[in-house]
Amino acid sequence: MTIIEDNQILILLSQFIRMINKKGYIQFLCETLKSRISDLEVELDSIDDEIAKETKSSAGDKFETSREMMSQARARVEEQVSKIGNQIRTLKEIIPNSNTGIIAHGSIVETDKGIFFFGVALEKMIFENKTIYNLSMNSPIGQVFNGKSIDEAINFRNTAYNILNVE
Repeated sequence: MTIIEDNQILILLSQFIRMINKKGYIQFLCETLKSRISDLEVELDSIDDEIAKETKSSAGDKFETSREMMSQARARVEEQVSKIGNQIRTLKEIIPNSNTGIIAHGSIVETDKGIFFFGVALEKMIFENKTIYNLSMNSPIGQVFNGKSIDEAINFRNTAYNILNVE
């Protein structure tokens, strides 16, 4: 082997070592979101219990206001459950082994500024000891990354990102 071949092998190995297990990450996100739904269902049960305990007092307006506030709280929690359910469905639609090297919905992208998952908009997560920023392809930065590939550079809000790896 020549020195050039040795360097190419080292580069390939370093890229392989850095790659995130996409299937495992999607599963991790789904489990995290399912856990959030469970927590929200407990909250819904608690709201339902409070509504059931509420008794009509002689001050009818106070009773109606209290019930209405609890109903609104229940509606907000149900909306969160629905949103999370949609995120889980979106994640399950991603084909984990489809790697074209082109950034699209479902890509994990390693840059010199961090690792991004373009699937669903969530807070950053720690997975395999790496911080991953979860964004939608419809986000402003997702639109800039869309269609790009390894070794390209993009500019977003006066910050340059060098694309090192796409999974």
